[in-house]
Amino acid sequence: MRSFVPPAVHRLCEAGVVEEGLELLERARGVFWSQALRLRISVEEIPMAFRDPFYNLSRQIEMLSGSFAPLDWNERDPAYDAQRRRLGNEFDRLCAQARAVPGYENFLQPISIRERFKEAALSGPVVVLFSAMNRAYAIIIRLDDDGDVKFTRICCEGLAGNALQKLSTGLRSVSIAGREAIKSRREFGDPAESSPSLDSSQGERADWPVGQRTAANTILRTLWRKVVKPVISELMLKPTNGRNRPRLWWCPTGEFMFLPFHAAGIYDGDGKSKVGECCPDYVVSSYTPTIGALISSKKTFEPTTRTDMKMLLAAVPVPFKGDRLRGTVSEVEQISQLVSDEERIVLPPEDDTLLNPQAGATVNTILDNLRDANIFHLASHGTQAPDSPLDSGFIMRDAKLTISSLMQLPQLKGFLAFLSACETAKGDQAQSNEAMHLAATMLFVGFKSVIGTMWFMTDEDGPHVAKHVYTELLAPKDGYLDPEVIPYALDEAVRDLREKGLPPERWSLFIHFGI
Repeated sequence: MRSFVPPAVHRLCEAGVVEEGLELLERARGVFWSQALRLRISVEEIPMAFRDPFYNLSRQIEMLSGSFAPLDWNERDPAYDAQRRRLGNEFDRLCAQARAVPGYENFLQPISIRERFKEAALSGPVVVLFSAMNRAYAIIIRLDDDGDVKFTRICCEGLAGNALQKLSTGLRSVSIAGREAIKSRREFGDPAESSPSLDSSQGERADWPVGQRTAANTILRTLWRKVVKPVISELMLKPTNGRNRPRLWWCPTGEFMFLPFHAAGIYDGDGKSKVGECCPDYVVSSYTPTIGALISSKKTFEPTTRTDMKMLLAAVPVPFKGDRLRGTVSEVEQISQLVSDEERIVLPPEDDTLLNPQAGATVNTILDNLRDANIFHLASHGTQAPDSPLDSGFIMRDAKLTISSLMQLPQLKGFLAFLSACETAKGDQAQSNEAMHLAATMLFVGFKSVIGTMWFMTDEDGPHVAKHVYTELLAPKDGYLDPEVIPYALDEAVRDLREKGLPPERWSLFIHFGI
C-alpha cells in the first residue's frame, strides 16, 4: 500500500484526473479511522430488528481494529487477516439484510465521492497536501460560483522527499533546543524564571538561541513561499482582519503532516514583526486528518446551549512519570473562573487540582466522566508511541490514558476538546498515512472541535491560550455555543503571543482540528 498508493495518485494527477487521484488517496489513507467512523452511527439509523446484531458485530470489528491491527503497511498477520475478512463478510451480509427493510434501502450506502468532496468544502476550501515521485502537490477542493465542486492542483516546487523531512525534523529540533534552554535556566535558579510572565516586552526571547530562531523563521518562510502563498494566490484572497477572514482547512498527508502551514509567513529575526506576509493575514486555518473525518464532524454536530454545557476540567501537575508540569494549576484556576460550579463536572477530591495543587486526574476518572462532557479540557503531558501508535496517550496521575482505551468509549456528543499537552497533534511518522494522533482520536470519539499542539509546549503558554479561547467562547451567558468562535479565538491568542515577541517555536505549535 505505502509503495503503491502515492505513485498511483501522482500519475492520476499528472494525467489531469485530479478527482480520481483524490478519491484513491482518501480511500487508501486513514483506513483505520474511516472504517471505525463508518461503524459509529446513531442507533435510530438502524432498523429495529438489526440494532443488537449490528451493535455486537460493530464492537467486535472495533476491538479487532483497535487492539490487534498490525499498523505497519508492510506487516502481514494471516490470523488477523482471516478474522478481519470473516467479520467484514458478516458485516456486509447484515447491511444487505437491513437494506431489504422498507425505508432503509440506503442504509450505510456511501454517497458519491464527488458529493463527499462537495460536502467537505461547504464551509470553506480544503487543501490536500501530498508528495510522491519526487513531486509535491497542494490540491484545492472548493465550490465554484454555481455551487459545484472544483479541484485545482498546484505543484509545490522544490518540496518533496528529503526536503519535506528536513523541514519537519528541523522545526522539531528548534523546539527541543528552546525547551532545553529554558529548562537549564530554571535549574540554575535564574530569578527571571521563578515567576514567568507573558506580559514582559521581552517574554522569554532571550532563552531561545538566535541560530534556532533563525532556523524556525527560515522554515516558516519556505512553507509560505512554496505552499501557502501559491494557494492564497489561486484563491484570489485579499489580506483582512479579525473575523472577516475566511476559514480554510488543511488536510496534510505523509511528511506534510508534521508542518505548521497555519503559521507560514515571512518574519524578522525575532519572529515578532512581519517583514512580509503570513497565512493569518488571509485565512483562519483548521486541520482535518481526512476528508471523511471533517464530513463526519459536520454531519453529527449537535448544537450545545450554555445551560446544557458540562465541562470536564482536569489537570495532572504531578504525573506518574515525567517532569512536573508547572503551569497546570494556574491554567485550571483561570478557566474555572469563567464557568460556574454547576457547569463543571465534579471530580473526586484526590483528582481535583482546584482543591489540591498536588492532586491530579486518573485514567478511570477521565473515562468515567467523558461521556457527560460537552467540553473537555486536559492539562497534562501527552506522548507518542512510535512503535505502537494506539499506545500513545496522556500521562495521568496513575497511568497512561491511551488512544486504545479512548476508542472503547461509546460515541460522545462532545463540543470541544482542548488538549493542553505536548505532542497531541503530532502524528506517528511510521504511520503518517493513518493520521494516528491524539487530536484525531478526540474527533473519532465524538468531539467536533479539538485544539492540540504539534510539539513541546512551554508551560506558560497553555494557560494564556486557554484563557483567551474560553473567554471568547463563553462570553454569551445564554443561547448556543458557537463553534466558529473557536478557531478565530485560537488565532487571536496565538497572534498575541507572537506580538509579545515570543519566538515562532512558541506560538506556531497550537493547532485547531474539526469544524
